[in-house]
Amino acid sequence: MPLAYILACLVWVLPIALLTVFGLISATAGALIGVLGVIVLPIVTYRFTKKLWVGLYYAILPNELRERQANEKGDDH
Repeated sequence: MPLAYILACLVWVLPIALLTVFGLISATAGALIGVLGVIVLPIVTYRFTKKLWVGLYYAILPNELRERQANEKGDDH
């Protein structure tokens, strides 16, 4: 979920905030659109962010996958 909220903030809330600051939409409309996006986007992007989280985990800790596979092979013998 943290990645989903980061993605929502970068893709949805930041542009809406900039549109509000530059006066292209009202503050009320910006707040409503922002809240709606923060609620809906994590639900819609859940599968993508779950895969992204696993990818980041193994990119940061590449030996973890090898150790886990070695442990699983060792348990079978």
